[in-house]
Amino acid sequence: MEATVRTATLDDAVPVGRLFTDLKHHHQALNPGNPRYGLDQEACEQLTRADLNDPAVTVIVAVLGDEVRGFAKLILEDKPWGLSCEVETLIVDEHLRGRGLGTLLMEAAEKTAAEAGALGIRVNVLRLNERARSFYQRRDYEAIAVRYGKSLPSVSSGG
Repeated sequence: MEATVRTATLDDAVPVGRLFTDLKHHHQALNPGNPRYGLDQEACEQLTRADLNDPAVTVIVAVLGDEVRGFAKLILEDKPWGLSCEVETLIVDEHLRGRGLGTLLMEAAEKTAAEAGALGIRVNVLRLNERARSFYQRRDYEAIAVRYGKSLPSVSSGG
């Protein structure tokens, strides 16, 4: 069975939300305690619907048979040096990883970015996500920055 890649529609919100939830669980295992990975499937579906309605966001899906089995979320952004594309999210169903769906999605992402006039494309990967880092390196992506994060204590609004 051959996979196809297309732009997502609102009808794809549930399967994309499910994949997004799977990604959050994967990231939570790599980075326990980070509150951004605690979203449930309903919240992920709501975020997906918002993305699908946002003209600044492009979501592309990999379809196998008639099921969405992976997606990439792209954001085009004006920079002082020109238009840039950020692959904010890329996820393939864990049972199908290593079978070319991620490559199809990245090829489509690069084509979409180039057709929009982007001068570059970038992606953030968790430091501990060795498999993802290797995936991008095999596609000639280079490490260009180190990103730092820190959890902050909750500040209650006193009265």
